[in-house]
Amino acid sequence: MLPFSMRGAIIASAITCFSHTVTLSICLASTAAELEPLVWQILANVIIFTCGNLAGAYHKHLMDLALKQTYQDTCNCIKSPIKLEFEKHQQERLLLSLLPAHIARVMKDEIIQRLQGPNFGRTESTNNFHNLYVQRHTNVSILYADIVGFTRLASDCSPGELVHMLNELFGKFDQIAKENECMRIKILGDCYYCVSGLPESLPHHARNCVKMGLDMCEAIK
Repeated sequence: MLPFSMRGAIIASAITCFSHTVTLSICLASTAAELEPLVWQILANVIIFTCGNLAGAYHKHLMDLALKQTYQDTCNCIKSPIKLEFEKHQQERLLLSLLPAHIARVMKDEIIQRLQGPNFGRTESTNNFHNLYVQRHTNVSILYADIVGFTRLASDCSPGELVHMLNELFGKFDQIAKENECMRIKILGDCYYCVSGLPESLPHHARNCVKMGLDMCEAIK
């Protein structure tokens, strides 16, 4: 098929049909003895051209629909992996915001093994309890921080302003925790929990938590 649009194809076919009809009329008029057979011949040619053009237009319409559908399918095939990768990244960020990295990694590996195992999809289970991802650690220090006057502050701010303020504040706390070799383990309302000495033991875990608390006091001034 020629790379014409539907409008261009209709114009080209009309010009071709008109040119052929005029040329044929001039040529046959000079040699034909009677006029009636010439008229029928020209009318037959016009009908043939019209039918051919209608068939071509219908075929082009179907081809355009097929090409459009192919283009949409190709776009969906390209978008799907990108969307899945983005959602996977968002889920990992959400998981890491709730759990420490080493625990989240163990949970993720176990879930993948469970999904790939031969018993996936079966309702029967021999274990009535969920797996507990608990490890014993010694020589660690835990810092518990609570915002003084949070109830009064919450009553004076709108929900949007309060969430924005806590997000910025806890973001600063996370940065301070990273600088002092601490790891956030929980956020509950206005309470901030972090620990030093996890997942690897540190000899100066107590000093890190004290330094963390002092830096937090400086950050909220």
